[in-house]
Amino acid sequence: MRRFGAAAVLTAALTWAGPASAARLPAVAAAVPSAERAPRDGALVIGVEGYDALPQAVWAGGDARAWRDWLVQTAGVGPRAVVSLQDPDTRALLKEAKRLPKLVKPGGTLWVVYAGHGAVGADGGRLLLGTDATADAPRGLPLADLVDVALRAKGVARVVVVLDAGFGEAGRDGLPTGLRPAAAPAPLPQDPRLFVWAPDAGLGPAPTLPPARHGLFTWAALGALRGWADGERDASPDGRVTLGEASAAVQRLAVSTGAPLRPTLAGGDRADWTLIAGKHLEPGPSAALLAEAAAEERARRVTDAEAALRASAAAAFAELQSGWDASPASRDAAARFLERFAAPSLRVEWSVWLPEAAAARALLDGAPAAIAGAAQPSAPAAACDDLVALEPAAMMGQLDEGQRACLDARLRAERQQTAKDRISRILIVDAEAAQDPARWSALVGRHLEDIDRSDPDLCLRYAVHQHRQGVEGAGDVLRWADVALENKQVWVGPEHTKKVGSLLRLRAEAAHGLWTDAEARYKAEPTGDNEAASEDARGLSKTTAREWLDYARAARQPIDTPYNLCVSAAGTRSFCAE
Repeated sequence: MRRFGAAAVLTAALTWAGPASAARLPAVAAAVPSAERAPRDGALVIGVEGYDALPQAVWAGGDARAWRDWLVQTAGVGPRAVVSLQDPDTRALLKEAKRLPKLVKPGGTLWVVYAGHGAVGADGGRLLLGTDATADAPRGLPLADLVDVALRAKGVARVVVVLDAGFGEAGRDGLPTGLRPAAAPAPLPQDPRLFVWAPDAGLGPAPTLPPARHGLFTWAALGALRGWADGERDASPDGRVTLGEASAAVQRLAVSTGAPLRPTLAGGDRADWTLIAGKHLEPGPSAALLAEAAAEERARRVTDAEAALRASAAAAFAELQSGWDASPASRDAAARFLERFAAPSLRVEWSVWLPEAAAARALLDGAPAAIAGAAQPSAPAAACDDLVALEPAAMMGQLDEGQRACLDARLRAERQQTAKDRISRILIVDAEAAQDPARWSALVGRHLEDIDRSDPDLCLRYAVHQHRQGVEGAGDVLRWADVALENKQVWVGPEHTKKVGSLLRLRAEAAHGLWTDAEARYKAEPTGDNEAASEDARGLSKTTAREWLDYARAARQPIDTPYNLCVSAAGTRSFCAE
């Protein structure tokens, strides 16, 4: 079980986000702080991204972190009442599910959020899969059991289950997972106190939205809960978002990106329950921005489909060529190859948002009908099938452009997380050996964001690199230092002491830089907002400096620098005394 650090939340919006698209979709990773308090509520948030034997559930971990942060910072659920599981196995899932009643108090709402792969068992029941699930044995937590335990919680007023998972054969990347439903899916559980919110009621997909680096459903749902859904059903914003408005907004946002998504909200009276309200609500993306993003997404899907087709053809031809002996069997294999690949065509499913659909839905709901206003890739120039053979050249920084392009294409097509990790690391090693810091930074950022963040040494090195960028990199320093500290147990002895001290120093110095910069802005322009920003940055600097100082004292490391930073931020020596 892993609890996500608050400092990472504060800096999530500042982190590396990969190549920028022309249409900058609004981010949802950094929760909007509010004055809401929900002392009776509790939550279990699960993100399963790295499976042992199934393809990676792309960005499921980030989805879970974003939901956890929304629950704590925006919805006001107490941090101690939120349990966050990152990549749990089946045993951990079952164990935490049994503890659900302990998270909620009488009269409260119990939230359960799951992002990952789903499956349908022999009885038609839905399973939330742990890391140890396989295609042959899709072990997991039965949704029906989870709901049953949740509804038995003493005095629970509502149970909200959010599922960013597909239960059919396609994964979050749209490709087959190897999982096949063992039976027709049973209807979603029903109870007057229960709401089940999911991308699809049946076996439909739970796709991702690559520009947002989230599952599409998570991006749209969290966006709706940031305020984008206010007035969704009657075009009359009133400073609050109901569950019905949020559900309708998810439908619009998903279809506006071209996704064939049919989000469902099963359960009790969903129309009037206010999920969030207040002045912190923000407007959503404009129709023009969504149209621009949709055009880019359509081009990306075509490009990805062509890349997948090329990779499939290359693999099939390599197999044909390796076994070619001009025999009748070989000639039959060649004929089958040509039948499949001589004139292949691509099919990309695409949805179009029609405002008339919103008007018709509004009429059905009894509300006024208000209608609001790619280059094709070439085949890789070099082969990259033998990773072992490429490692020596990578260690010398001597991979050529064709090899790098081939590895990059293979990385995009690869679905097993272990293989993705290895390919990504070869590219990272090559960039470092070639002394190309810009490429190294982009590759490491992609690796940590999209593939694996469990290596504390890589997180530490990335934090050091970002620290050298000055205050512009301070947000990344804080975030990735926190992630490294979450996995510090892999270090032992003097190495542990030295590296933990280095991470605490990086955090303290980055926070001090943010404070210095905020203070300079306040002095240049003494507004209330700048003053508040300066005070917040000073508080962070004070906290991180004291944490570094305490560790340095305990580890018998030099304390002069952390002590001076602590006194500078605190403004008093007593705060920094032993």
